[in-house]
Amino acid sequence: MNNCFIYCRKSTDCADKQEQSLETQERICLETAKRFNLSVVDTILEAKSAKDAGNRPKFDNLIYRIRNKEADIIITWDIDRLARNLTEAGLLQQLYETGLITKIITEHDIYASDRDFMNIGHEFVDASNYSRKLRSKVKDGTDTKLKRGEIPGSSKIGYYIVDKKMKPDPDRAPFVKLAFEMYTDGKHLREITKTLYEMGFRTKKGYKVYLNTINKMLKRIDYTGTFEYNKQLYQGSYEPLVSMELFDKVQKLIVKNNIPKSQKHYFLYRGFIKCGHCGCMHTATTKKGKYIYYYCTNSKRICKQHQKYIEEQDMHDLYSNKLSELPIDTEILNQSYELYAKNYLQQYKEVENQKTIVKKQLVSVETSINRLVDIYIRGEIQQEVYSRKYKQLVLEKETLQNTLIKLETQKPEETLELIKKFKDYCCTLQNTYSKGNNGVKEEILKAVCWNFSINNGKIASIQYKKPFDMIAKLPKNADFVQWWAV
Repeated sequence: MNNCFIYCRKSTDCADKQEQSLETQERICLETAKRFNLSVVDTILEAKSAKDAGNRPKFDNLIYRIRNKEADIIITWDIDRLARNLTEAGLLQQLYETGLITKIITEHDIYASDRDFMNIGHEFVDASNYSRKLRSKVKDGTDTKLKRGEIPGSSKIGYYIVDKKMKPDPDRAPFVKLAFEMYTDGKHLREITKTLYEMGFRTKKGYKVYLNTINKMLKRIDYTGTFEYNKQLYQGSYEPLVSMELFDKVQKLIVKNNIPKSQKHYFLYRGFIKCGHCGCMHTATTKKGKYIYYYCTNSKRICKQHQKYIEEQDMHDLYSNKLSELPIDTEILNQSYELYAKNYLQQYKEVENQKTIVKKQLVSVETSINRLVDIYIRGEIQQEVYSRKYKQLVLEKETLQNTLIKLETQKPEETLELIKKFKDYCCTLQNTYSKGNNGVKEEILKAVCWNFSINNGKIASIQYKKPFDMIAKLPKNADFVQWWAV
């Protein structure tokens, strides 16, 4: 068989490592396929992290197609594009041992023997160790800053950076202190915001400093010369803008002013609806003791929609109709679940094989450690080389041991039961919402969306929670393979 798959991957959550773009990877892989005279069955592009197993639906689909014998060769730009964890490394090794994969080809290497595939595990460990070491270096740098009394991150409003040190901003620092003083004088946040704006308080880019920013500013202990990081307080090495006494006084007033008032009425959609015109939240009121209406709070005093009221029953209909727009086809959803469950259980049957592979790798690493110690005792290796190699082997051993623990604690039945519950929930979602009482509706609102905006009596936009956000992005005619991936 001269058929191959091309697999290209770029991590979306890896800002610390510059990788080749998917377009560049695809070009290089196509050139590689042409060089080896291979027929490309499909080119798979994926923007997902491979740090943890089970995070890449397109990779899982690739494995599924390899099992169906569509191709027995994989071409990828670099071996760590395929995986960066030992679980999936073991899966690739198992496919090689069963003859379903005969080669993995990269721009510079060919993996086609038992030894090659055994070494893949070590290369994945190295890729994983790179990320771990990088996180450690970032943490060490942050710890150094904290010990020097420097706040990690960008400068706060009222300060600017000079020679890598935080200094009071002469144009804005006086306004910060004035905001604290005005609040202790009993001024409302809206009045403070307006007054400071009229006095010339602006951001570094010249924009207005809004009420929400000033509200957060009044709660920041950073301005006293003491700052909080990871729930710990540190003494800063920069000049404070307000005294601790003034800061404490403001915090007591904030607590006092924010004591919630008892609510006499229950309004289902309050806290979920925003105004599509000004972005303010909607609130509600009752008329004639039984009719509930929602309207914009107009807290920014710029809204043209705040006088338009929406009855609660209309809100029920609007949201129910929005749920009906989710591309949920019960028949296709059931088919995709059955296919996913079958494939998932088939993968789990290979867990024992993966455990065997990892155990072999553990024995190999332990043997290497023993040999290294013997060589060191005989004086055939320098102390520096021995220490570096010994640490690398011990870290590799710990990684393998952790992988083995994960493999031994997998419970596929529990995972599939959770997915089945979600699948059944999707199938009945719109009908349950339409026929349910306010308690049922509230649970669905909390589970499905963060909030939605209303403009001219219609839903202007909606923000779905995971995993409903992925469902909402599916096309209306999504097939079972697309659902399977979700």
